[in-house]
Amino acid sequence: VQAKGGSADLEIRWNHLLQPGARGLNLGGSTGFAFFRPPLSTTVANAEARRIEAIGNLIVGGDTPFAFVGCVDCVAAHNTVVNPATWLMRILQETTSGGGFPFEPAANGQVVNNLFYFEDGDISTHVNIGPNTSPATFDFAHNLWFAWDAPGASAPTLPSAEAGGIYGQNPQLTADWQIPGTSPAAGAGTAQAWLTGDRFGRCYGSPPSLGAHEAP
Repeated sequence: VQAKGGSADLEIRWNHLLQPGARGLNLGGSTGFAFFRPPLSTTVANAEARRIEAIGNLIVGGDTPFAFVGCVDCVAAHNTVVNPATWLMRILQETTSGGGFPFEPAANGQVVNNLFYFEDGDISTHVNIGPNTSPATFDFAHNLWFAWDAPGASAPTLPSAEAGGIYGQNPQLTADWQIPGTSPAAGAGTAQAWLTGDRFGRCYGSPPSLGAHEAP
């Protein structure tokens, strides 16, 4: 799923991505200058995407669940990520200033209330960061990270400090990747303005659970 070329104010919500390939959710991307809509500005900084919200998705497999690529003010929240093959996420910049068109770097992303269940032995780098980006501007909060093959190695290396993260605690995922009421992810999130229901349309609790599914 990709939103690029000047995309703005979109939601990518409640999807089940199974083995989605290189990038499950591509927030931004790489677009030829002539194909941007609206057309590029020569006086104001442009971006591949702005204010894209990826919320409540179940992403199983693939190289990385989501990539922030030349996007600004984008959100990945309440996603359940299972066994990515290479990275837990990527922050990249594929379209840079040129031809008289200025571009902002990938910046001001939010990664909140997600559940990451992964095999540490498969992960090359927790967050793959490319050049010409502003990774220190990203906010991380209230995510659960569990490396099932090495729980002690669950804490990721992030480009900025996380608030309220949970590390090395088994989320007790069920066969269909939901969580029971005894999971450390249950009721461990923080309420946000964009929060509605989980992947099945069930209301989140107060406080909400982490990932794409509210606990029973």
